[in-house]
Amino acid sequence: MLSEYQKKVLLGLSAVLSLRMFGISMVFPVFTLYAGEFTSVPFLLGIAFSGYALTQAIFQIPFGYLSDRYGRVKILFAGMLIFSAGSFLAAFPQNIYWLIFARFLQGMGAITSTVIAFISDVFQDEVRSRAMAIIGIAFSLSFSLGMPLGSYIAGKSGVSAIFLITGVLTACSSVLIISTLKDKRDKGYAIESRNSKILNGLKTPNLLKMDLAGFISNFNLLAIFFIMPVVLSRYLVLEHFWRILLPMVITGMVISYTSAHFGDKGWRKEAGLAGFVLFIAGGMMLVKLNSIDSALFLFLVFTVMFSGFSILEAILPSMLTKIAHEDTVGTASGAFNMMQFMGSFMGGVVGGMLYFKSTMAFGLLIIFISAVGALLVMSIRKTEVSSMIPESM
Repeated sequence: MLSEYQKKVLLGLSAVLSLRMFGISMVFPVFTLYAGEFTSVPFLLGIAFSGYALTQAIFQIPFGYLSDRYGRVKILFAGMLIFSAGSFLAAFPQNIYWLIFARFLQGMGAITSTVIAFISDVFQDEVRSRAMAIIGIAFSLSFSLGMPLGSYIAGKSGVSAIFLITGVLTACSSVLIISTLKDKRDKGYAIESRNSKILNGLKTPNLLKMDLAGFISNFNLLAIFFIMPVVLSRYLVLEHFWRILLPMVITGMVISYTSAHFGDKGWRKEAGLAGFVLFIAGGMMLVKLNSIDSALFLFLVFTVMFSGFSILEAILPSMLTKIAHEDTVGTASGAFNMMQFMGSFMGGVVGGMLYFKSTMAFGLLIIFISAVGALLVMSIRKTEVSSMIPESM
């Protein structure tokens, strides 16, 4: 059972991550048109669209380290204020460079690693995966619902309204953080004496494997969501995308929570393997994407891929907190999330370009890197992650 404070933390952290992703995803289906009002240069359009993921990657480790030193709550508060400021700036750009700067500023509020570290501080091992899954469900729901809702808001009130709504909601959540949450660990302890241990810890083989697995998982996700509006538009108008997205999200929720339950029983590695196997299966279906004219087939492809991501989004961070030393979990989470966002940045750019050149090559790439991800997860040594040994039933 969760304590009252754990429930409060779970609700607060779910709201923080969900509101951030909600704001980011709402602009996905309309952002190119918005940026196109200021420039027609494809490179600048691309930087404006995906720049937030790049700065997210860059600032994950610094924010994780700062949370180890100064406490989780202060860093969460600062990160949300930075993201809110970027959102307000993006609502009233004077030119494309203003908009690019605003998107970079949004990404600088890189709090994901701090959230994972906060979970590690507050939740015991036997419920940690479940807590990750609940946050992951809220995150996934906000991501999926944000896209169709964003197109509706943009059509009624303009894209600027999306950024204004995002700025207000994230500013309110920062006030909620500072007023209701408190740290559950001592901060600023013996930082100077353990700097070398932090650096050495980040170089351990198991942590590097986790970082690469996170890169692959997010690469696959952003590559799929980059092509999703293009493919779905063959069969549905934008306001009807929910007919695919809603059942896809519900399926992902169920699978995510189920995998988290098995993870809490000690089957983390096996659950992680299942996530990458689903990615491989999705890649096999992507190879045939243009040769099978069926909306049902599209639903199966996206649901399989999203379910694979949903499993890994719950399992990988939980595995990470078991591998990393408790004194450096914030910094290790920062490295992990840096690689996740680099995967997001590269997935949207490389995956998207490859899809328009060859659907088969796109699917084969997903298959290959997912197979690498499966091997990475299975090669993590159980002697360093004792909780991966299954409990007796």
